[in-house]
Amino acid sequence: MSNYAPLIILTPPRSFSSVVGTLLGRHPDLYGFPELNLFKTDTLEDLNVARIQRRWPTAMDGLARSLAQIHEGVQTELSVHRARLWINEHMHMSCEQVFNYLLDNVSPQIGVDKSPTTILKIENMERAFQMFPRARFLHLTRHPVGTAKSIQEFIAVIFQTREQVGEMQAKVGWRIDPAFIDDEEDPEPKKRVKISPLKLWFTAHQKINAFMERLPLGQGMRIRGEDLLSDLDIYLPQIAEWLGIRTDEEAIEQMKTPEKSPYARMGPLNAPFGNDPKFLSNPKLRNSKVPIPPLKGTYEWAVDAETAQGIQEMAQQMGY
Repeated sequence: MSNYAPLIILTPPRSFSSVVGTLLGRHPDLYGFPELNLFKTDTLEDLNVARIQRRWPTAMDGLARSLAQIHEGVQTELSVHRARLWINEHMHMSCEQVFNYLLDNVSPQIGVDKSPTTILKIENMERAFQMFPRARFLHLTRHPVGTAKSIQEFIAVIFQTREQVGEMQAKVGWRIDPAFIDDEEDPEPKKRVKISPLKLWFTAHQKINAFMERLPLGQGMRIRGEDLLSDLDIYLPQIAEWLGIRTDEEAIEQMKTPEKSPYARMGPLNAPFGNDPKFLSNPKLRNSKVPIPPLKGTYEWAVDAETAQGIQEMAQQMGY
């Protein structure tokens, strides 16, 4: 149990987490980490096993880049290599100890984590709270249709053509961990379940809502990503005030420069990611309103009737 109070962003994949986590982390009193994935397992060794078994080679890119930056002030192939040596030498450490080590090194700044793996299971979020009972949790939302389209575009980029995407979907589904659907133990590492992006959105927010309801008063906040990114001058000061950090113009303006984060670009070849590749290729903010698609009549065909009704009700509760 730590006395630190990091800011932990809870949101499904493709829900503005990279840009929001990075711009918040640009506040003078905050330090925005790339995806650390340290709430997924109890120990660093367990995280490494998951990385190998699930053929998830980029699982530790964010951690390696963070250590390289903290230890040497640069992220080069050599500094990342030495960071990975540090990881190998400290496999015995718990993820809590590793996170505290990072926070020790950026203190008095408050760490910001936005790892999408945190919301895979309720137990991951509970692990985060057990590690940091004073942490603040920001529930970041995005319209279900916008999220689904972004996931489809992401897969299309990875597989280059929609024909390849269709073939991939037919063979292996969306390759989403079973934990997005239930809290049972994962099956064999190579297995994945077929799940639509809309189902992913729904089940992920179900888990986040269940966790947020248990938090002590004042430790949780929910915000629509579209609102935040469309009106930074309104919502950034509100988040800063909630966190108890500076709300002056200089601090707010600094947050509008996510591209100046040391993690807002592709890393070296031995740790290229740690954030959304699309964000890393163009991290500057767009000075425009984020469109919100219509809710009704745009997604019902893609899921069963019960899930469609659940999505409708949940999205309306979020203000969509």
